[in-house]
Amino acid sequence: DLAPNCVTFNELIGATIRTNSEGVWALIKEMRSCGVSPNQVTCSILLKSIQQNSRSSDVEKTLAVVDSMEDTLDEVLLSSVCEACIRVGRFDLLARQLERQHGADRVHIRSSHTYG
Repeated sequence: DLAPNCVTFNELIGATIRTNSEGVWALIKEMRSCGVSPNQVTCSILLKSIQQNSRSSDVEKTLAVVDSMEDTLDEVLLSSVCEACIRVGRFDLLARQLERQHGADRVHIRSSHTYG
């Protein structure tokens, strides 16, 4: 018996966002009902879809998915969160996200630091 996995849902979410973003939240709900949790790739797909004209509710739902993710947040995903919040001018959500990360030891650094 073949069951959908995270890769399957991520592909469906990516295709749905490109054609009709309305169906994304139904897919996220279906994903969870199948026992599949959104991962960093899922969050990245959702964050990249956020643009200046995105609905506030979509931005907030996307950040809720990021917050509920079981995977460790890495510096790349945190950067994507920051960029998405800045694109839509939601500095209140950005401040909230950064506050959650401050001292929480939740961001996993996988690459060397760049100063410059």
